[in-house]
Amino acid sequence: IPPLILQPFIENSIKHGFRNDRTNQLIRIMIEIVGNELFCVIEDNGIGRSMSNSDSDKSKQISLGMKLTVDRLRIIYSNSKNLNMKDDSYFKVTDLFDEQNLPRGTKVELKIPMYD
Repeated sequence: IPPLILQPFIENSIKHGFRNDRTNQLIRIMIEIVGNELFCVIEDNGIGRSMSNSDSDKSKQISLGMKLTVDRLRIIYSNSKNLNMKDDSYFKVTDLFDEQNLPRGTKVELKIPMYD
């Protein structure tokens, strides 16, 4: 895993997802090899992006962090035959909801090519 690729998402979970509730926080990090890729999932049970983005300055900062991470992946793997640079399917952010359709966290999925 390239240095500091997962760190911004974990930091966002702590800084933004848990800012209103400091109890029962959970960050799950799962990494597995699928074919010739590392499949990484970072999932938290925080307040979710919709609640966290109420402050417009913070929402811009989160978006910038995600953009910079995607840009870093594109630079790192620009010559990799395993990564289609026109296809953003290797990076996905999903808002999570409970049974009452209330925000219950965020999930980030990354597919990172393994070195040949």
